[in-house]
Amino acid sequence: FGPMAGPGMAPMNWLPLHMSIGVTVIAMILLRLFWRVFTKVPVRPLPRPVRFAGALVHACLYVTILAVLITGWLGYRPMPFMPPARLFGSLPVPLAPTMGGLSARAFAVLHAKLVWLLLGLVGVHVLAALAHAALLRDGVMRGMSLGRPDVAPRE
Repeated sequence: FGPMAGPGMAPMNWLPLHMSIGVTVIAMILLRLFWRVFTKVPVRPLPRPVRFAGALVHACLYVTILAVLITGWLGYRPMPFMPPARLFGSLPVPLAPTMGGLSARAFAVLHAKLVWLLLGLVGVHVLAALAHAALLRDGVMRGMSLGRPDVAPRE
């Protein structure tokens, strides 16, 4: 799937950009988790199953994103005679330690499968956000936007 799929050197040409994006995402996730630890979640009068589903999907998103990033790093092994990948064109990528009997190839395969899981979770998250905005009109989207929404929450 995409430019990273397939044999040969073509995917390797995309690897530095791919890895730089991954490092950017992990930095953003760590900042988000840090922010989440030190800020309160707004109390909303949502039914318990809706709150539980939201918490579960968010936890799955965070865990899956971190798993995608970690397995990507553990699955990286440069080809022989290839210069090392550099993040943002300057920072060398440290090689991950070997993990017992698991090969870098196994982590790369797991990385690809986790990406599909992540895409499914993102789809669920987007559908839930649209349901909150269009059907429930409960103000949940207000916390995710910078401006004020046009529709007030239902009373």
